[in-house]
Amino acid sequence: MEKLKFKKGVGTMPLTEDFFYMISGGGWCKPEKYLEEEDAKKVREAISLIELYQSQGIEEGVFEEF
Repeated sequence: MEKLKFKKGVGTMPLTEDFFYMISGGGWCKPEKYLEEEDAKKVREAISLIELYQSQGIEEGVFEEF
């Protein structure tokens, strides 16, 4: 897998324990801010796939929310 292309000069962001929340539901670590357009798109597609995996797993009774 090739390296992602990060933008230069956008500063740093401290990470929390729930990185997935930061890049998806939390929304304050947007891939578009830190990555070049092509790589940001790939990350967004991966996030969507993981969200589908979670929601479909819940719908089908494979995963249980608590």
